[in-house]
Amino acid sequence: MDLVLPYVNAADREWQQSILRTTKTAVSNSSSVRFRSWGTLKYLFRGVAQYMPFIDRIVLIVASKSQVPVWINYENVRIVYHDEFIPSKFLPTFNSCTIESFLYNIEGLSDRFIYANDDIFAINPCSIDDFFTEDVPHIKYVIHDKYTLNNTFRCQCRSGMDLIMSKLNTPEYEQGYIIRPYHITSPMTTECLSAVKQLCGNDIENTVSRLREPRNINQYIYLYYQYFMDNYVDSIVSYKYYTLSDKFISDICKAILGRDYKLVCLNDSGKVSDYSALKSRLLSAFKQKFPNRCKYEN
Repeated sequence: MDLVLPYVNAADREWQQSILRTTKTAVSNSSSVRFRSWGTLKYLFRGVAQYMPFIDRIVLIVASKSQVPVWINYENVRIVYHDEFIPSKFLPTFNSCTIESFLYNIEGLSDRFIYANDDIFAINPCSIDDFFTEDVPHIKYVIHDKYTLNNTFRCQCRSGMDLIMSKLNTPEYEQGYIIRPYHITSPMTTECLSAVKQLCGNDIENTVSRLREPRNINQYIYLYYQYFMDNYVDSIVSYKYYTLSDKFISDICKAILGRDYKLVCLNDSGKVSDYSALKSRLLSAFKQKFPNRCKYEN
């Protein structure tokens, strides 16, 4: 089984120059909440190696070769570049929705795989049964979740939901509300990706942009397909969601070192007064949890 993981290294000078040419805005690693790296990727990999042994291979999605960490072991990590699966007219892109829109173009994925962002960490033993029952993914949804038009992410959820519903001839959902998968790993199948491509491929291209816009769709379009086809198990792996902030850093470090959850999601925020100090505390906890190199590292 593959773990599919998009990654951005905002400290990469080549990437910084690319986004500057495209957006006319200078971005550094510490200045951008959306793109900045906390230096935790190797600990994500170590957590997978130690606590998710059923993962055969990590598929790391990056913009270019300069984005690949120097410590990557290419025997156990497959690198997929944006230009291998995203149409050239949409490149370069700095929009995770664009990447997720074209997941179905990545060749050679395992029939069952787990899609995750680089802020999700395995911290205690997991099993395949946490994510799949045979070929059916475990997905939990927040039903009838209220949203407003000034929330870009939730508008993108609604865009994907509306597109799938229109293709499946499902009655229109009440305005002002969405069905939203829980914010954690997304178990998927290549069968689902192929079905969504066949249903929506041309329409998806009309939603794509280089930078985030409310009209974009995100990875949830595949989970919406599972929902409206009633092909999912209403279950979710044990996890805790945290906002990376001064307020929660002590709780985050305690959770990383504890046994209460199988996964933690550490979502970045603008509520960080001292990025360097908070990063140091976070990395200290991860180093204590995962002191040894793993099979994904040289």
